[in-house]
Amino acid sequence: MEHEGEIDFICAIIGQAVEDATFDLERLHKKDVIRTTGAWQRNANAWLMSESNGYMSFEWYCNLIGIDPEWVREMVVKRLGK
Repeated sequence: MEHEGEIDFICAIIGQAVEDATFDLERLHKKDVIRTTGAWQRNANAWLMSESNGYMSFEWYCNLIGIDPEWVREMVVKRLGK
C-alpha cells in the first residue's frame, strides 16, 4: 500500500483517543492523577463525539482512512457502558 504508514498513524491517533475516552478512572488512586486524567478523558470524548469535519477533526481522520465515525462512536459508548 502506498500510504500504509500514514494509515497506521491515523489509526493510532484514533485508537489512543478511544483508549483515553474509555479509561477506567476507578483504577486510579491518587487524587491529582485522577483530576488530570479526567481532563484528558473529557477532551478525548469531546474530540470523538464532535461532528466537526474540519482539518484534523475526528471525522476528517475517519474520512481519510475510510472508516465510519459513527461505528467508532458506538464502540466508545459500548465500552463506557452507556
